[in-house]
Amino acid sequence: MTIFSVTTRTDRSPAAHGESQFRFFDRVSGSYWDQVRDLIEDWFARLCPDAQADVQGRLRSTDNRQSKGAFFELYLHECLLRMGYSVTCHPELDGTSRRPDFLAEKDGRRIYVEARSASPSNVTVVKSARVNEERYSERGYPQVR
Repeated sequence: MTIFSVTTRTDRSPAAHGESQFRFFDRVSGSYWDQVRDLIEDWFARLCPDAQADVQGRLRSTDNRQSKGAFFELYLHECLLRMGYSVTCHPELDGTSRRPDFLAEKDGRRIYVEARSASPSNVTVVKSARVNEERYSERGYPQVR
């Protein structure tokens, strides 16, 4: 399972207005962007297999809030691994059906980690998109759909 398309990339153009973060990362060419994709793929390969489908779907989302949240989860998982923790994804907890993102264990210590990232509300995102679209349309910039 991978995040990005296996293809030859030739498009060096900057992100277009309205283009999702994933769509940009998946299409843009250049050695810098190859390194970004390779790093994300490496981190993803170390993620617990039972968590990969969910994180893959959110990383590929056209909603940048979902992509950024999934990236943060992937980043935290990698940080925990690099600090020497053994990590269990979505461990079961007694007395509740809720499952935190990670159980990290090291030197007899156990910590539960829930990845949370701040993002604008749906109302704010829709309003901002409408205002930005009007501004770009007035200036004659192309739109990405």
